[in-house]
Amino acid sequence: MTISLDYDDTFTQDPGLWAAFIQAATQRGHVVLLTTNRSPAFGREVHRALHGLPVAEVIFAGRLPKRVAAARRGHRVDVWVDDLPHTVDLGR
Repeated sequence: MTISLDYDDTFTQDPGLWAAFIQAATQRGHVVLLTTNRSPAFGREVHRALHGLPVAEVIFAGRLPKRVAAARRGHRVDVWVDDLPHTVDLGR
């Protein structure tokens, strides 16, 4: 299963919880992506916050719908975890 986790106001609300989730999910063979509406120019904070977590890829969607951004990177996401679910299909 491929799981996409949002960064702002999802991961950032409880980084410890999501870090444990990412560890458990990847240990069970799932792929965890972090998909954010940020552009790559604002990604340093994201990468620093993940500090070695086994995230398969960080996808910077910018203004694109997250589903489109993930597909362009070759991912078909099964489960989206996002505080703003409309950004998955409609973008920002």
